Amino acid sequence: MVFTMRTRRHIQIILYNILVVIVISTTTLANDIVMIPKYEQDNFKEMGLGARIAHEELNKKDDLTFGSLIPQRATSGKDQIRYVQDATNLNAQVIMLSNNAGRAIENYTKAAHDNGSFVVTYDSPLMGGKGAGEIVHVAPVDFAQTGLVLADMALSILGGGGDFVIMGSSPKSSNQVAWIMSLKKAIKNDAKYSNIRLVAEEVYYPDEDNRAGYKNKTLEIAQLKINGTYPELSLIMVPSTSGAAAAAAALVDQGLCDIMKVSGLGFPPELLRASKRGCAPQFVLFDNLDLGYLAYHASHKLVTGQVEVKIGETVSAGRLGTRQIEADPHRENALWIKLGDFIKYDESNVDRASFLECIRGYCGNEEDTE
Repeated sequence: MVFTMRTRRHIQIILYNILVVIVISTTTLANDIVMIPKYEQDNFKEMGLGARIAHEELNKKDDLTFGSLIPQRATSGKDQIRYVQDATNLNAQVIMLSNNAGRAIENYTKAAHDNGSFVVTYDSPLMGGKGAGEIVHVAPVDFAQTGLVLADMALSILGGGGDFVIMGSSPKSSNQVAWIMSLKKAIKNDAKYSNIRLVAEEVYYPDEDNRAGYKNKTLEIAQLKINGTYPELSLIMVPSTSGAAAAAAALVDQGLCDIMKVSGLGFPPELLRASKRGCAPQFVLFDNLDLGYLAYHASHKLVTGQVEVKIGETVSAGRLGTRQIEADPHRENALWIKLGDFIKYDESNVDRASFLECIRGYCGNEEDTE
């Protein structure tokens, strides 16, 4: 299925008319529940839509206001700190945060907690856990399984043996750091992966955390194969949806899909073109809509006193059923609620997944989908 500009626009207009009643809400800071994503990008917007849908369902019973504050990509960490401070000063009851500021934000989230706010993270946690003011993290998947999933895809794409490198978005992204550590651990400790080799221990990061930065770094990596530095290098593993989309686009544009592949975490509409060209044969992601939906349900149940913040408590999450609050197995003094498992995409299902995401209103960039 090919998405033209006209098709995409028609779908988006239809969706807008259907969902406008759902997504309209106040976006000022004076809200009971404030959602702060990493930055403006389709997958984070979709998490926000999931939260708004849950809000509409639950607001029939409780009159809690809900708004979101979206940081700029280039200044995301600083924006997040400022938004947390503002929400704290305005006595927000819940701050839902996808951390993109690393540990620099933890003094501010701790201050928010001490001021009476519930700090609930989703997608990307606070490494300090309870000590940083976080009461619970809503995790999309088990981070420990991420490394195994990425290692299995590398093994499959490399045909059982070969070289690869890792490209991340930022060393401040706590979920990415955990995923990368998990991947390195998997290939080091399991003989199953003995024939695939991570040729550079360092993680490659773009000079600028934007699409152009990822593309430039991708082409630099491709040159390592072309110039003979790593002649067996044929895969870039990217645990970042924005990074994977830009990396794949760079390879497609430069006609390098025959010698280099991209895998990792990917948003189907953004990797559709690359998947069709053979540049992104396999990638995974969780359901963004469901993650936002679950995070709001958890926040709502906690702030209204329907659930206590303790191990073993059950959180009812509407159409998702129930989830339990558990000890986070990867951080000390931290609790989590896990959404589920990764969804794997390849040529067998990427068309359908991209269409469904586009129906939701998230069609990816024009250059990724045509």
